[in-house]
Amino acid sequence: MANHVLKHTEPESNTYHYAIHCGEEFYVLILLLNSSTGMKLKRNREDLTFRSTKASFMAYSYFDKKNDFNVWLYNNISKSSGFKPKNNTLFENDYEDFFLLPEIGSVDYILKFSGDEPIFTQLLTKISSIKEIVSVYEIPKKRLKSKENLIFEY
Repeated sequence: MANHVLKHTEPESNTYHYAIHCGEEFYVLILLLNSSTGMKLKRNREDLTFRSTKASFMAYSYFDKKNDFNVWLYNNISKSSGFKPKNNTLFENDYEDFFLLPEIGSVDYILKFSGDEPIFTQLLTKISSIKEIVSVYEIPKKRLKSKENLIFEY
C-alpha cells in the first residue's frame, strides 16, 4: 500500500499563456497594465520559490468576479547571487540566472489567463497597445514543457 499520494492537476482547457517582452522593471509594467486595462493586479503574499534552486519569482494576480476570469503575471527571470570562488579571488559574487519556464528563456514576463477568450481578447488589445511593451504573443501549449511551475494554489 502506498504511503504517499501525488496529486497532479492539469491546467484547465480555457487557460492561456502569453509571453511579454518588455524592457521595463516589473513594477513599471504592473503600473502600465493597471492604468491602461483597468485591472488591479496585486502582488501575491508569497513569491514562487523552488527547493532545487535559490530562485524567487514575483507573482501578481487579478480576479474579476463580474466577468469570471483570472489573470496572473510572473517574472520569468530571477537573478540569484552566491559566493563562488572564481579565478582564485577571495571576494567575488557570481550571479546566476534562473528561469521560471526555461524553454522560453528569452521572455521577460509570463501572463496566464483563465476564463472566456473573448473577454481576454479585449484585454490583449489594450495590452499590446502599450508602447513600452515590445511584443505579446501566445505560447503554444505543446511548447510549455515545465508548465507545472505555473500550477499552484494560494
